[in-house]
Amino acid sequence: MYYVRRYLPLLDSLISKLDYSGTTINTLKKVLGTTLETEWYINLIRKYTLKSLSEWLESLGIEYTPKELLILTRLDLCRKDLTEVHSGISQLAQLKRLYLYGNNKLTRLPKNFLVQNTQLKSLYLGHNKLTKLPEKFLAQNVALKILVLGGNELTELPENFLSQNTVLKGLDLSYNGLTELPDNFLSQNAQLKWLNLSGNNKLTDIPSGLLTRKGLRLHL
Repeated sequence: MYYVRRYLPLLDSLISKLDYSGTTINTLKKVLGTTLETEWYINLIRKYTLKSLSEWLESLGIEYTPKELLILTRLDLCRKDLTEVHSGISQLAQLKRLYLYGNNKLTRLPKNFLVQNTQLKSLYLGHNKLTKLPEKFLAQNVALKILVLGGNELTELPENFLSQNTVLKGLDLSYNGLTELPDNFLSQNAQLKWLNLSGNNKLTDIPSGLLTRKGLRLHL
């Protein structure tokens, strides 16, 4: 629609801070009108986001149409020299494996990183330059089994780190700068088989439950 095209620059400016129930939709309503249903705005944002994401991936030599992105289950962005990650990745609801390994200029993730995704099983974020994780990092994910964050520059983890996940089997946090772990760290992850905390030289207080947990290979 013509009047939507007129405001594509506005959508572009909002693409990095999508909020499907709050700020973004309210802003669009003020500009485009308030007579349309909220669901219309959500679909508009989703469609535009996938188009923008498709173009971003194409610039990296990876070709997927917006329709293909809707059903994508695996995405490899390793060693792409990334400085940022497109926030549209949060729309990949069917994604099960994401590889973002070895992007040595990547210091942060989008605020909404994978917040819409509950299917992700493996996430590889090792050997970047991440200094902090988003507050709601994987907060809704219940399917993740492998998470690799080793070789970054993290000094702390979000308070509710993986608090909804009970199926995690392997976690690599090695060679960061962690000084402490969140309260009840991994207390609900009964299936955890492998945990690497080595190389965090300032981390001295390890939960006793982890030290005595049977079947857990703990690397310090």
